[in-house]
Amino acid sequence: MAKRKKLRKSLSQGRKPENKNPNTTFIMFCEGDTEVKYFNSLNNHLKDSNIVITTKKSNKTDCIGIHKYAENYKNSNNNEFDYYFLVFDKDYNSFENIEKVMSKKEYKILFSNPCFELWIILHYKLIDKKTDCKEIIKMIKKFIPNYSKGQNDLFTKLKDKLTIAIENNNKLLDNHCKLYNHKNFIKLNPYTNIFELYNIIKKT
Repeated sequence: MAKRKKLRKSLSQGRKPENKNPNTTFIMFCEGDTEVKYFNSLNNHLKDSNIVITTKKSNKTDCIGIHKYAENYKNSNNNEFDYYFLVFDKDYNSFENIEKVMSKKEYKILFSNPCFELWIILHYKLIDKKTDCKEIIKMIKKFIPNYSKGQNDLFTKLKDKLTIAIENNNKLLDNHCKLYNHKNFIKLNPYTNIFELYNIIKKT
């Protein structure tokens, strides 16, 4: 349990700044179309709440480039959001660069290994063996035959199974914490912590 608390702390750094806006505002800096479409769909679902999610696709796909893009955007927009997220996959990012970005306390990190689609398949089943993105997409298509990257309204298609996804994500994290030192989590495949976004939303 102590390892799990340390792991969550490492992923959920940063304090919510003062904001006179009655809404709680999130901004997601993403590397790909799938993530952008997913969070846009989530924002549409939350339109009657006090939560507003803005999504930006970075002009870079590596984690260092995404962070630089986010910094430029934040500095030019007067730090106007309550929560800043960087969303990226393992892909071709080196573990050294991932660790550098994850040390930025002003951002919350949503990281997936091997890819964001792991979060999608967790809505249907627990994956706890090493895999790759192509294999995960094959699995997704068994449940969503017309699935493709960058699909519109993705959250709407998945929302009824959100509780299952969060439970499976927690189980995956629990399994890793039992087997590995929490400092090595970024090297674990499969891994994602997308569920932590919903922990924040729930508390808001």
